[in-house]
Amino acid sequence: MEGPDSDGKHEGQTTEREIFGWYMYDWANSPYFQVYLGPILLILLKWLAEGYAAQGLTEGQKEDSHHLTIPGIGITAGSYPAIVQLITTCVQVVCLLTFSAFGDFGGRRKQLLVALTMAGSALVCLNIFCYSSSMWWVAGLLRVSSGSCFSLATVYYNSYLPVLVASHKDLQGLEGEALETETTMVTDKLSGHGMMIGYAGGLTMLIISGVILQVFECKDGQDCSEFNTFFWPCLCVFLVGVWWAAFSQITFRRLKTRVGPPFPKGNVMCLGWRQSAQTLCYMCSRRQTLLFMCSFFLYSDGINTICTAAPLIMEDELKLGMKASVINAGLGAVAALLGVFMFMRLQACLGWSGKAMIISQLFLYSFMSGLGGGGLITAWPTWGFYVIMAPSLIMMGAIQSYTRSLFASLIPKGMESAMFAFFAITDKGSNVIGPCVIALVHNWTGKYTGVFLYLMPAFLLAAIILGFLDAEPNSDEGLLCEGEDTVSETDKEDD
Repeated sequence: MEGPDSDGKHEGQTTEREIFGWYMYDWANSPYFQVYLGPILLILLKWLAEGYAAQGLTEGQKEDSHHLTIPGIGITAGSYPAIVQLITTCVQVVCLLTFSAFGDFGGRRKQLLVALTMAGSALVCLNIFCYSSSMWWVAGLLRVSSGSCFSLATVYYNSYLPVLVASHKDLQGLEGEALETETTMVTDKLSGHGMMIGYAGGLTMLIISGVILQVFECKDGQDCSEFNTFFWPCLCVFLVGVWWAAFSQITFRRLKTRVGPPFPKGNVMCLGWRQSAQTLCYMCSRRQTLLFMCSFFLYSDGINTICTAAPLIMEDELKLGMKASVINAGLGAVAALLGVFMFMRLQACLGWSGKAMIISQLFLYSFMSGLGGGGLITAWPTWGFYVIMAPSLIMMGAIQSYTRSLFASLIPKGMESAMFAFFAITDKGSNVIGPCVIALVHNWTGKYTGVFLYLMPAFLLAAIILGFLDAEPNSDEGLLCEGEDTVSETDKEDD
């Protein structure tokens, strides 16, 4: 029987109403990274920086947009989006290390989810005022601050998954192997359904943004004012914030507080740092897990670098507008989703392991990056771009799925939460390299395609490292460090 959730008491069994509320948060927050972070923000930041850098220049100087430099900073306007991404990543990692463990104690999980969602959506909505190039720095600041709220809110949202599964009706009365099998099935079901609903929400917002830009975006040959150039993308971003805040209310009404244990004694600000240090110590003592994380660090950064560079290449070197970027982002999301099913069918036909599928995809990524670095996009701008990006996007969803499954097989029993928390931090931390490369390449060459020269060896090295991995399931519960038992209950994080 479902009890009140306002005080966290009598929460009992997971209900369909609560599960639907959990699903709806995926629907609510997916437009943030599928629309705001994907096709709109990167181009908007570039345009704002170029507009500011071009003030006071002659028309001839303005035409050389590849080398426009932001006054007082010394970086090109084209590298500004990558610099913002780099700063955001660093701040997110610090926030994750410091605050991610807070949601496991008391009734803070839901409180923090609500507070960070409302703060993050409000910060996104403030982009509506960034319709002037003089606001270039404000747009960057809003990206950093809203990104920190988003990453933490996502952690607290994801931490509900094992809690909901543990109280699910299908697990009641089961024990031993039957309980473990059913737990895996229920977890995969809830996670998969949430992901599909999230994709649907992001695609819906992409369609809305595409329509707005189709109708109002400045067309080629028009004499557009600065307001007309920047306002409509800012409006699309504003709608993303409204969407996130509005639909998350369904989640807040239906999701129970799910009270955890009281805060442990001592400095609570060190909880996340201590947990990550213990998990890192464990990984360094286990060769197979360390090999995986080294490989994952490289190819996670590579994939995220492709996602960052693609819309910038489309706008800068293919001369396609933001509307085309939004449309291509929608097609890319569909391709990634279909790619999961395609590679699952291919795996069934070939009989390959998940590790073999990842390695084959990494070799393909390296080959495509080699084509990009070899000048395919420069020689045939449009066709060359799609020849490289189409297979890259099709593989993206599948490689993420295989990566999560392979990592899960390496986790010893009793350390699932701590290991997946570190997995998320590694994914964020690896994103430091790509933005640095993008910024440096654009500052040196005035273009983005040189980034592929970094990606080709990165993917290749990741595949080689993964080849040495013994992917047999790890049943060793082991020790985190000499003399220290596995992660204590107070240090576990439901991420």
